[in-house]
Amino acid sequence: MTGFNKNEVLSDLITHITWCLEQYGYVEGKDAKVQSFDQEEHGMNFHPNWSALRTLQNYLYYFIGQPDSKQAGGVAALLIHIINGVFSDLCTDTSWDEKHVISDARKKTHEAIIKLLERFKDALDRSDKNTDRKLWQAFCSFEHEYAQILSHINEEDMVSIANY
Repeated sequence: MTGFNKNEVLSDLITHITWCLEQYGYVEGKDAKVQSFDQEEHGMNFHPNWSALRTLQNYLYYFIGQPDSKQAGGVAALLIHIINGVFSDLCTDTSWDEKHVISDARKKTHEAIIKLLERFKDALDRSDKNTDRKLWQAFCSFEHEYAQILSHINEEDMVSIANY
């Protein structure tokens, strides 16, 4: 993805990412504020508002294969892959989850995706020789954080299985 040129397709992708971030309280120059939820107070699992991310995901398919911007297509494909994986990994509760481990993972993952989108938007907005590096760093940071979240779920799952 070297040599980003801000063209209409890439600009349109930035617009869609910005729209999604705005749904979570993003204001240009400030971080998004992800909703907070005290699950103990409500006695239920936390389910983040995924609707804007799902809407973004649907829009991203447009950018794949756009001949005018392979850069936008590459970024869109990566975001689709990330969002699909998260929904697949965190879509259901498990019977052992009395400590709301899945809920905590959903909340942390939701925040991590918002942070990833903010970093992607910033990198694409600047569109300079460092764009590839910034996109890669943002992706690696997200993947590291998400792997830690999933590792915690796995640890809790193994304890539950051992006690079964």
